[in-house]
Amino acid sequence: SSEQFKELVRVCKEIDESVLDRIIPQIYNEGMYDSVMGQYKFKSMIYTLYATSSTNQQALEFVTARGIKVVTIPPERINEQDMKLFNSYGIKVYTHTINDLEQMKNLKNMGIYGFYTDFITPVQFNGL
Repeated sequence: SSEQFKELVRVCKEIDESVLDRIIPQIYNEGMYDSVMGQYKFKSMIYTLYATSSTNQQALEFVTARGIKVVTIPPERINEQDMKLFNSYGIKVYTHTINDLEQMKNLKNMGIYGFYTDFITPVQFNGL
């Protein structure tokens, strides 16, 4: 992954370095953070938990210590207590892949900020 980000940074610097400030890398484990940030000090980052063994609590400690403001949590790891904690720290929590409006409504009510979906539109989401 560091090679990919190294190449991304190299190409952006050749063409238009300002593009780098609009890129939001997604990391899949704690070790990726230093690897990615070592290539460029990205302004934002998403920590996605489906490929890590870290608990939600460990992930919360990690992102708050590093100023990461967005986390993606698989639906099976979501519970109301953890969502209240993430929200109390100002962390936006997304989940994936939700294609059922009723499930989306229930998760939104638990404190989920946003969703990865294949076909639910913003209009449908805003109607929840």
